[in-house]
Amino acid sequence: MPTAEFRSRDACIACGGGSLVRVAGGRFGAEPLRSFISADPWGTSPLPYVEQAPWELLRCGTCRQRFHRYVLAAEWDARRFDEWMGPAVHQFEQRRGVDHEAALRAGRANAAHVLRIELLTRPVRHGAPVRFLDFGCGWGRLPAMAALFGFEAWGVDRDAWRRRDAAPGFRLCAGLEEVEGRFHAASLMEVLEHLVDPMAVLRAVHDRLVPGGILVVETPDCTRVRGIATAAEYRAIHPLDHVNAFDPPSLRRFVERAGFRVVTAPTAYLAAEPLRLARAAARSLLARLRPTTQLYCQRV
Repeated sequence: MPTAEFRSRDACIACGGGSLVRVAGGRFGAEPLRSFISADPWGTSPLPYVEQAPWELLRCGTCRQRFHRYVLAAEWDARRFDEWMGPAVHQFEQRRGVDHEAALRAGRANAAHVLRIELLTRPVRHGAPVRFLDFGCGWGRLPAMAALFGFEAWGVDRDAWRRRDAAPGFRLCAGLEEVEGRFHAASLMEVLEHLVDPMAVLRAVHDRLVPGGILVVETPDCTRVRGIATAAEYRAIHPLDHVNAFDPPSLRRFVERAGFRVVTAPTAYLAAEPLRLARAAARSLLARLRPTTQLYCQRV
């Protein structure tokens, strides 16, 4: 059986520096990583291909950005999508069915993002409909929601299985090169952690925005992650999938380096119960005091 090929990232993904410090590491076939990988739903298990390969979490000595040194080579990354993950995720979603409470929470969150984006983009669109791009849109629930609010919505996702099953109502592309024109707003929701060169992608999205355009970006918060000893740490820095690790300070520095400034997200009220409205207001106030890895940004 062939062994998966990896490439080594020997410069910081944020600042490009070469002063890198090892935070954690091991081999894919060693415990507990082996058991965590085995427990995940796969089409074809990657373990026979990767069990002898090393993984290594690094920290930049200059800017403190954390990331995995080793990432799958392009051919093997395509196999990860086409053979290891895509069919299995599709089948898992079908077997699991709809979690109505989770769907309600996600729908409310997506609608809140849409309302905030509509408000924040008013100065740059002068009454025109919002042109919105969701990069890494998955099944397209956020751009589909945006389209219901009158946005001209576009989505980009490289996963053919997800594109096939995506929600209707918006323009769906496999890559950014297929997207037409410039946008008032864009989002990367739990995307940057997956990318081999996240800075290049973020700068490409920056170039697709009009001056003053809005970016919404979100990643897992890896503040307390020091290695892969627990299931939670595995989910945060899965070395085949989550190859970049952000915390609130590093994410803020990252978007600023790409040409954005962080702005305050307005409160969006979406509820029929007065108590929920009060809680939304309280959460909004707390969010301004508590660092987070969900940021609203403006192109500068």
